[in-house]
Amino acid sequence: SNFDWNTHNEEEKYDFLKNLSKLLDNGALSFVTDKSGSTMVAAFVIHDELWVMNTGDSRAVLSNNGKAIQLSEDAKLNNIR
Repeated sequence: SNFDWNTHNEEEKYDFLKNLSKLLDNGALSFVTDKSGSTMVAAFVIHDELWVMNTGDSRAVLSNNGKAIQLSEDAKLNNIR
């Protein structure tokens, strides 16, 4: 399934962005300024809900009893969500 920003309330959106901002402030995502390209997957648990985002050629996959569950899709310019 695809992430739909519109299905989440303002508090959930705020918490997600606040956690992402902490990563940026702490330099955890400093590689993003590198012009050579990058990939990233981030996952947060907010209010008992798993939020996943990715960019570039990276994918998030969850293992459930040995079964792979796709949590994200490849980020492509023709498929921005």
